[in-house]
Amino acid sequence: MNLESLISQNHRDLPSPSERRRLRVDAGLTVAQLATAIGVAPASVSAWEAGERVPQGIHRAAYAQALETLEALPEQGGER
Repeated sequence: MNLESLISQNHRDLPSPSERRRLRVDAGLTVAQLATAIGVAPASVSAWEAGERVPQGIHRAAYAQALETLEALPEQGGER
């Protein structure tokens, strides 16, 4: 599978910026931890969660995959 196929496979709509943040926080991850996991600077994740920027290319694919994984995790401690 080539890079373009990977990107197009994972090029789904991303949750809203506030939902992206909620998923990360509910999983107990810091911005830095998520950024390291997907290979970007923490400032990028912060900007994506603030709605200031939108991830592109391979970073979008990695972020989308990470968010899908976080969505699948059981809730971390109680009601929302």
